[in-house]
Amino acid sequence: MDLSKQPSVHTLRLLALSLVTAWTVSACSGSSNSVTGESLTNSNEASVGSESPATPDAITENNEGDIEGSGVVSDDNSGADSGAGAGAGAGAGAGAGAGAGADSGADSGADSGADSGADSGADSGADSGADSGADSGAGADAGESIVIGSQDNTGTTPDGPVVEDPLIQNTIPVSFEITVPAYQSSELRVELDWGDLHFTALWMGDENWAASAEFPTNTQNQLTVTFFDFNGDLELAQVTQDFETGSNITEALQISTDQFDANQFDIDGDGVSNLDELIAGTDPLLDEDSLLRIVDSVSLSSFMSVSRHFESRLSQVRPLSIDTSDSDSSGRRTTNVNANIDAQGNGTLTVAIQDGIDSFRLRGIRTHSENSISWEGSRDSFIDADVFTDVDFTNTITVVDETTRLFVEEVMSSNSAFYTDTSDTSINLIGELIEGSTSLCAAVAGTVTRETRSNRPSINQSTTISKEIDDQYWRVVTDLDEYFARELQILRSGNRSFTNSEPEDAYFLCDFVDIELP
Repeated sequence: MDLSKQPSVHTLRLLALSLVTAWTVSACSGSSNSVTGESLTNSNEASVGSESPATPDAITENNEGDIEGSGVVSDDNSGADSGAGAGAGAGAGAGAGAGAGADSGADSGADSGADSGADSGADSGADSGADSGADSGAGADAGESIVIGSQDNTGTTPDGPVVEDPLIQNTIPVSFEITVPAYQSSELRVELDWGDLHFTALWMGDENWAASAEFPTNTQNQLTVTFFDFNGDLELAQVTQDFETGSNITEALQISTDQFDANQFDIDGDGVSNLDELIAGTDPLLDEDSLLRIVDSVSLSSFMSVSRHFESRLSQVRPLSIDTSDSDSSGRRTTNVNANIDAQGNGTLTVAIQDGIDSFRLRGIRTHSENSISWEGSRDSFIDADVFTDVDFTNTITVVDETTRLFVEEVMSSNSAFYTDTSDTSINLIGELIEGSTSLCAAVAGTVTRETRSNRPSINQSTTISKEIDDQYWRVVTDLDEYFARELQILRSGNRSFTNSEPEDAYFLCDFVDIELP
C-alpha cells in the first residue's frame, strides 16, 4: 500500500458513518417506520401525537406513547425504537451499537495509521453493533413483550405460584403452663390437641407441665388437654375449651387443676372415676362391685321403730284418748298404754310392758306441723336382769306428694352390761307408697350412717348404707366388710324390740289422718 495516499482520519470517520446510516435504513425498511430527510422514527405501538412533522436530528422512542420532536434521545424498556445518523440506538440499541462501534473502530484505525486498522475498526464495529442492535431491535419491532418484575407491558400479572411475603407474620409461638390434678405415677403423660396440631407436654416437677408449639395467627380451634397414666393408655382428666390465636409476637396460656374434669373417665363403669380409683388404690379397669356378695336385707334397728312402737298404736280418731292395761293368757306379760292426742294430731303416748323380770318402756311426744308428723321420745329396756338399753330419738315423716315421703331420723343409744356400747345413727330416706297399700311406704333411696363405739374392740366401727334412686341394690359398707342388700328394713323384730316379727317391719307408716294430701 502506498502510505502517501493513506486516507485522513476525517475521511475514515465519514466512511464509517455512511456504512452505519446505510445499514440502519436497510434494517428498518420492512417495518411500519418512516424515514423523512435526516429524521428516523420507529414506533412499536405508538401514534404520532403532534400534527407537525418531526424535526430533523431528533429521535424519540416511547412505549405505547406519543412521538414528539425535541432534539433529544428517549429510550425505555418496552422495545419501541427510533434512531438517526447522530449515532443513537435504533430498536433498543442497533444504531447505538453501530455508531459506537464505528467511532471506536475509526479511532482505532486512525491511531494505528493503517488501512487494516481502519477497515477492521469500521467493519468489525459496524457488524458487531449492527448485529447486536438488529437482534435486539428486531424483537422490539416485532412487538415482543418485555416482562418487568411480575407484570408484562400490558400491566397484567402472569399466572404462577403466590409467594408469601417473608416480612408478614404467619405463625406465632404459643407456650402452655399446665397444672394437673395431684397423682403420682412414673407413667404419666399430658397431650395437647388444637386443630391439626398434636404435641406432648414436658414434666417440670410436681404437678407442673409445660409445652410450646408454632400456631397459625388469628385462628380459632378447640383446645384439648388430656392427662394420662400408663404412658397414654388410661385417660385420667381432660380440659376442653376454645382457643384463638392473635398476631402478637408470642402468646402464653395457663391451665389450672380445677379446669380438669376427671368424672368423664370411668372405664369400668363402676361410678368411680379412673383418677379416684387410682388415688384410692383400686383397679380402674375392674368393677369391684361385681365381686361383692348380695344379701336379702339389711335393718336399721333391732331396738325399735317409731312406726311399729308408736304410730301404729294410734287410731285415726281425733281427738284420741287411750288408757288400757292388757295381760296375755299366762298372766306373765302385761301391757299398759296411755295416749292423749288432740284434734290437730298433737299429744303424748306412753307404753309400759312387763314380762317377768324383763321390762320395756316407751315415751313419746307427737307433733303435727303442716305436711309432716314428728315424734321425739325414748325407749328403755331391762333384759335378763343384766342388760340395760337406753334409746333417745327424733323422727319426722314428711308428705311430698301422693306417693312420695321423706323419712328423717336421729337415734342415740347405749347398751350396757359387763360391757358398754354406744351408737349414733343418722337416717335420711326417700320412701314410696308400696303397691296395694294405702299407709305403708318402702325406702327406695337415701343414706344411713352409724358410728358405734364400745369397750369391746371388735364392735368399734362405722357403717354406711346408701342407694341412689336408680341403683338396683343398697350398698352396705363397714370398716370390715362391703356387700349389697336387696331391701332396707326399718325394724328387725326380736326380744330386744319386744315385738314379734311382722311383714310390716320392713316399712314405715306414711299416711296420716292429720295431713291432707297436696
